[in-house]
Amino acid sequence: MEKPFDVVIIGAGLGGLVSANYLAKAGLRVLLLEQHSLPGGCCSSFERKSFIFESGAHSLGSCREDGLFSQIFEELDLHGSSGILVRRAVPSDSVITQDFTLSIRDTLSDNIEELSSIFPAERNRIKKFLNEIDGCDVRATKSLLTYINRYQKITFRKMLDEYFDDERLKQVFCVFLGNVGLPSTDVNALRAIVMFREFILDGGYYVVGGMHKLVDRLASEFVSRGGTLRYQARVIGIHLDDHGVNGVSVSTGEQYNTRVVISNTSPSQTFSSLLEDHTTQFGSEIDKYKSKIQGLLPSVSAVVIYLGLKRQLDEMGHGRTVWYMPAYDADQVYADVLHGKPDLACRTFLAAFPARFDESLAPDGFECVNIFALAPFMDEQFWKHSKVKLTEALIKRAGNLIPNLQQRIVLQETATPITIQRYTLNDKGAMYGLASTMSQMDAKVMPQKSIIPGLYFASHWSTIGTGQGGTPMAAFAGRNAARLALRALR
Repeated sequence: MEKPFDVVIIGAGLGGLVSANYLAKAGLRVLLLEQHSLPGGCCSSFERKSFIFESGAHSLGSCREDGLFSQIFEELDLHGSSGILVRRAVPSDSVITQDFTLSIRDTLSDNIEELSSIFPAERNRIKKFLNEIDGCDVRATKSLLTYINRYQKITFRKMLDEYFDDERLKQVFCVFLGNVGLPSTDVNALRAIVMFREFILDGGYYVVGGMHKLVDRLASEFVSRGGTLRYQARVIGIHLDDHGVNGVSVSTGEQYNTRVVISNTSPSQTFSSLLEDHTTQFGSEIDKYKSKIQGLLPSVSAVVIYLGLKRQLDEMGHGRTVWYMPAYDADQVYADVLHGKPDLACRTFLAAFPARFDESLAPDGFECVNIFALAPFMDEQFWKHSKVKLTEALIKRAGNLIPNLQQRIVLQETATPITIQRYTLNDKGAMYGLASTMSQMDAKVMPQKSIIPGLYFASHWSTIGTGQGGTPMAAFAGRNAARLALRALR
């Protein structure tokens, strides 16, 4: 074996990259291993014929001055003349229904006015509801505990019913749950509150040049801080002795000594695949943990269509992200998908228009568009027969938002849940780690500190008490995993 590393991190997704940078900045000898040839996982970009598409994560949240992401940028010195450039799209999100178009603005008061202009009878309740969401500070222990006590044991649907009468207004709030992958009847109210505060009310931020600029910068900063980053190096085993972690082995044949491993993969992969052979004192505990993990529910996946279009200058200016919900049935669509029914009618979906705010993402006279529709994980045979049908249906429906869409397409690709699983290794192509259901919210469900001494989790597969999903929570989990590792080593 080579000289021991202080920490080995499995997976260069957002959480792994954030962890790696904090640990390298602290002066530790850190090895980051990534099975793909590029960093980022779902938080990245790819190029096709001069079009740059966001792979999965289409925007950032919590980038305000005191936001989670802003704090990470500051602590890791990502700003400055050589830093990444982050801007905010205003409006960030729009919701298009059969009756109105609503847009998310950049201040709380503007959003209260926007919603109240459409639902005047609900004005006072809208103000009270949004102020309640805005008061949830996940970084302040006292505030967070108050919200945990108040909302962790009720569904978001119950919260909506307590505030509002108009079902159309409730469905407007429900459509944004596409960022969590659950209907309001199944998602924990606290998870929804955190998502709204950190990803909607403080959302719409984008990295100029594409999301890959963020993960590339994190990767290069890690290396410049003395870290070792290896691509196409898939970890196939975590080695244990009677004290805990003592090393890892890689598919290319190398083995590395370490006393700390941070896994950016799912607990099921970590415990069922990487810790499959165990002859130490932890054997019985690992078997119990495996049984527990088998009962956990991963989040749903998605179908993503990437389109390169000829630009049409007279198009209406909506948000960078547009939610299409003509029939006020987002909750039912998300419930169907959760229970394994693909939305083949494409009733509700999201369309992102990044090049309208960042022209560097497409050639002159063109733009790139991402269309997302939540989808269950079905077998490869299903997607082989349904991929073309669903793609055609989504493009046809998107024609209601984008004039002359089919005639303007010059480039088209589709990713299914099978595609997402292949590139990210996420269980069942899950978009948001563990599903943020009522039974899977507590931090004790899948804590970042595992039962094995020296083994930690850094991704949206771990539970941190506020739910999974979205770039802010993934980055926060990575930051917290680094703190846990540092505390153990010191």
